[in-house]
Amino acid sequence: MVNPKNTSEIKLLRAAHKSDAIAVAELNQQQKAVVNHRSSKLLVMGRAGSGKTSTLISAIANRIANGDDANSILAITYGRASASKLRDQIAAANPKAHTVNEPIARTFHSLAFMILNDPINASAGESKKYVLLSGAEQDAQIRGLLEQDIKDLSETSWPKELIPALSTRGFAKELREFINRATERGSSPDELLAVGKKYQQKYWPAICDFWQRYKSVSALKDLTPANSIIRIDPSEIVIEAVEKLQENQKLLEKYRKLFKVIYVDEFQESDKAQRKLLQLLSGDELVIFADVESAVGRFRGADPENLMADLEDAGIKNVITLPTIYRNISEKNVVMLASVSDEANYIAHQFRAAHLRDGVKWSEMAVILRSPGAQVSALQRAFAVNSIPVEIDAAALSLADNPAIKPIITIAEIVLGQLKLIPANWDQIEELLKGEFAGADAISLRAMRIALTKEQKEGDRKNSTQLILDHLTSVTPELPWEQLIPLKRINDLIRQVKKDYAKSKDISDLLWSIWSNAKNYEGEAISTYWQQQAINGGRAGAVADQNLDAVITLFEVARRFSQRLLGGGAALFIDQLLGEKILSDSITATAQKGDAVSVMTVHSAKGLQWRYVAIAGVQEGSWPNLRQRGSLLGSERLVEIFRHGISNPAQLDAISAAGLVVDEERLLNVALSRASEKLFITAVSQEDNQPSRYFEKLAPDEIKISSRQRSITQPALVAELRRMAKDATGGQLEFATRALKTLATNGVKAAEPSNWVGITPPSTTSPVITAEEVLRISPSSLESFTECGLKWMLEQSGGRDADSTAQVLGSAIHVIAAQLKADPHLSLDQLESKLKGAWSLIDMNQGWIKDYEYRRASLMLKKFYGWNLENKNQLVAVEEKFEFKLGKAIVSGAIDRIELTADNKYYILDLKTGATAISKADALTNKQLQSYQLAVVNNGFENKLAHQEVAGAQLIYVGDHKVKSVQERVQAKVDAKAVTDEISQIAQDMSKSSFVATINERCRSCAVKSSCPIQPAGRSVIAP
Repeated sequence: MVNPKNTSEIKLLRAAHKSDAIAVAELNQQQKAVVNHRSSKLLVMGRAGSGKTSTLISAIANRIANGDDANSILAITYGRASASKLRDQIAAANPKAHTVNEPIARTFHSLAFMILNDPINASAGESKKYVLLSGAEQDAQIRGLLEQDIKDLSETSWPKELIPALSTRGFAKELREFINRATERGSSPDELLAVGKKYQQKYWPAICDFWQRYKSVSALKDLTPANSIIRIDPSEIVIEAVEKLQENQKLLEKYRKLFKVIYVDEFQESDKAQRKLLQLLSGDELVIFADVESAVGRFRGADPENLMADLEDAGIKNVITLPTIYRNISEKNVVMLASVSDEANYIAHQFRAAHLRDGVKWSEMAVILRSPGAQVSALQRAFAVNSIPVEIDAAALSLADNPAIKPIITIAEIVLGQLKLIPANWDQIEELLKGEFAGADAISLRAMRIALTKEQKEGDRKNSTQLILDHLTSVTPELPWEQLIPLKRINDLIRQVKKDYAKSKDISDLLWSIWSNAKNYEGEAISTYWQQQAINGGRAGAVADQNLDAVITLFEVARRFSQRLLGGGAALFIDQLLGEKILSDSITATAQKGDAVSVMTVHSAKGLQWRYVAIAGVQEGSWPNLRQRGSLLGSERLVEIFRHGISNPAQLDAISAAGLVVDEERLLNVALSRASEKLFITAVSQEDNQPSRYFEKLAPDEIKISSRQRSITQPALVAELRRMAKDATGGQLEFATRALKTLATNGVKAAEPSNWVGITPPSTTSPVITAEEVLRISPSSLESFTECGLKWMLEQSGGRDADSTAQVLGSAIHVIAAQLKADPHLSLDQLESKLKGAWSLIDMNQGWIKDYEYRRASLMLKKFYGWNLENKNQLVAVEEKFEFKLGKAIVSGAIDRIELTADNKYYILDLKTGATAISKADALTNKQLQSYQLAVVNNGFENKLAHQEVAGAQLIYVGDHKVKSVQERVQAKVDAKAVTDEISQIAQDMSKSSFVATINERCRSCAVKSSCPIQPAGRSVIAP
């Protein structure tokens, strides 16, 4: 039994909200007139920052304070988040008098939804409940019908040129947008068909036919006896509510009496149907706030152009304009950076400086983006490095792109069979293996590739990538699982999830099985590990907190999918998640962020303000984004036809393009007006990514790329002081050393010299190969060691990339060329046929890249075949293995070709597929060829040669396609004693405890230069 005295009491508190209501004494003359206005319809106009929303809150607070029933007041705004915030603001303005039965602030869609599900409708004979369809659910229905059309094209009316597009996600999405835009304007399939004929729109008849079938199928689903719901599109909900009110006088009277006073914020975002709904519900007590220049919802059907005309038709004649702009920016910084990463770090630096030096709260700063993209990830990384808490808005980050969700989705795709375990999908699988679910890295993956390839059974023709993929689901591995631990983790997870999925096909159960069984590289449940990290706090805790929020959101989205789309399988959910890029959902419960910088799109920033705002990514092609939306089916032409009654295609396109320009300018206006003190406008200047015309308009005449600034963080400070201590003299040197000592004394471990990389003494000075051990040397490693001893040592220790396509290709050319020994009469066509048959195992690329690489390989084979026809020597052996001892070292390898010359001496040939041949002078001392000749001299072959006379050796290059024939590099007969002494010395040097780094021509492409002390990237190996 738990002792109550030993338990902690946890009390959950609702976060306090500060009201934006303006005190009566601070109201200007126009605001007072709005607050005190009664008994007639009123339009309030004002630019961004003029205090429209604050005035609305003050007006409602004034009414409640003067005795009006809060339940009789309705505030309408745009967006769920805005409505939620407005509710909190109104409640905070009248905390004691604010008692309501229903939310006082709603969106038009929320209001319409309440009307549709009102009990009065049930008494009128309609007992079913309305359920709102998401865009992804609409797409699922649309794609299902399109699949039927594809199966029987003879029964459809789709034009021939559209048929190839029917199976694509993009077409389904455009079709949905088209139907939604038509529905929002109160149209129907029959009416739209007539309009399409009148204005000569060739695709509209087929769309109308499809739309009618879509409506019929939806209606049939809702008519089934077991179905107690009516699914409704978002575009239909307001129109349906209007029809209900018009048909049912009792319903209309109820809501007119219920909401005696109506305030509407951001009315410029309304469409025709919403204006009709407001006209039906409102009486004289109606106050509308609007700013045409701040409209951002035109792409969703908003109609700011006809706003004033519609209000005049509705009889609203009283107008008050708010003249004062309260957001007075004191400083505007327009900055151009060299990369997206530099841009993110610049913003992070400015915000951290403002927080530390000026005391600006994190929550009083925001980054505004035109749309989601790579910038979100860059900002997350930069803010994490600078220890800045951040809250990413739902609309700025796709759920499927969230790093915490990606591995869960990938496992689900594998279990469902949506992601085939083939080399073409390697990039996605590699990301999974290198992530937290498996814990592999480049070195461990390479080790597994090598080990699995060596264990491959004779006759198997699988490349190392396919072998790894096979082991993700293999029951009996080729090697002990202890050598394949990352693969074992994923294999165990997939097998367990498949078992669970066999018991329950529900998407929530599938996701729960993945989440509850996933383990990290230490074998700890990831669910437990993230929870503990989040509780511990710090930078890692903040990341874990965000990860847990994302997982909660995923489960909530899955739950609503199961509820709304009855019978929708798990595969459909994953398909929608990936195809639609479903965004994080603001309905879902998330951790309380508290004081954090906001990152959001400009659409989400509407109606909000901060002290400091950074507008990031003002790039050409993205801001302004002037690409036509819905250009295939013409949803934008549909809108303009309804607006203007114009049929000329050129005029319609021109009007649509002009509308896009206006929309983008309004979005920029909204973004520019969000800051009350400081504004930062940033863009990147790169060869293929240039600042936009908007940026150039805002920037000074002479603007240069700004240099990256040092982060205002402890690690960055220590790094700067260390650089100063290394390079400075006199007073600066003394300052740097004293500062580092002070930091170290106060517990900053990074400032303690004993912890610096390059300062710590070597862990051992023992030789790599002891006197008792045998050193095995390959001929190619001899050449590598003479170029750079350090590179050889690092690569031998695992610091090497996996085999590239070029390396695999070289091996394949060697194998095919060697077949001429067994059958000298093979034709070039026969050899090319063998190459083509093995090509899928050689090159994992797709499309034109794969074709290009194959043509290169074919040319190499053709060159070699032509050379072989002209070769007068007798071929004795191919790929002949050898091994001989030099001191304590064993030299072993395989020679491509051993030939006999006319004077009965052995001649060595080595085939090279690289594009660049070494010089003729270098070939004379090439260690690889010299070791091959020594193999003949020492007769180190399994199949002994008849004698040990060698005539010399030769390199044959077939990879340079700028020349028509092979390039030959000849080496004279080896001086056996001199070369033996050289290789013996190399063997001794390879066994030492230290290795020399040497600058050479291959440094630029070296895979281990980040560990090389003479390269800038690896200087930290020896320097503090």
